[in-house]
Amino acid sequence: RGLELSAALGYTDSEFTDFNGTGLFDGNRLPNAPKSTFNASGRYEWPLQGDLSFVARLDYHRIGGLHFSEDNVAFQPSYETVDAQMSLDGGNWSFTVFGRNIFEENYVTSVFLRTISPAIYGPLGKDLFQPDAGSVFGAQLRWRF
Repeated sequence: RGLELSAALGYTDSEFTDFNGTGLFDGNRLPNAPKSTFNASGRYEWPLQGDLSFVARLDYHRIGGLHFSEDNVAFQPSYETVDAQMSLDGGNWSFTVFGRNIFEENYVTSVFLRTISPAIYGPLGKDLFQPDAGSVFGAQLRWRF
C-alpha cells in the first residue's frame, strides 16, 4: 500500500556484420530492434475500508526509432505512449477501468514491403503499413479464487 515507482531503460546496439556471407546489409540496423526504450510507472494505493482499496496507475513508454526490414528502408521514428488505470480492489475481486495509448499516439507496428515479398505485395504497387490501434479504453471485472 502506498506509492510505488519504477523505471527501466534499455539500449541495443545491433547491426548486421555478416548477412548470410553476402555483405549485402552489413552495417544496417537489425529489424524491429529500437536502439533505446524507456518505461516509467507510478502506482498509488489508497486503503478505504477493510479489504477495500482504490488503486491508480500511470505508465509512460518511449520506444526509439526502428527499422522494419534488413535493408533499413521502412523506418518508424521514436514514439511515446501513456497508459492509465483506476481500480477498486476488494481483496479477492477488483474492478478496473483503463486506457491504453490515451493520447492517441500514431505509430506503425509492422510493414509489408514489396522488396521483401514481391510476389505477394508487388502486384499491389505499394507497401502496406499496419498502424497501431490507437487509444483503447475498457473495463475489467476480476475475481480471484
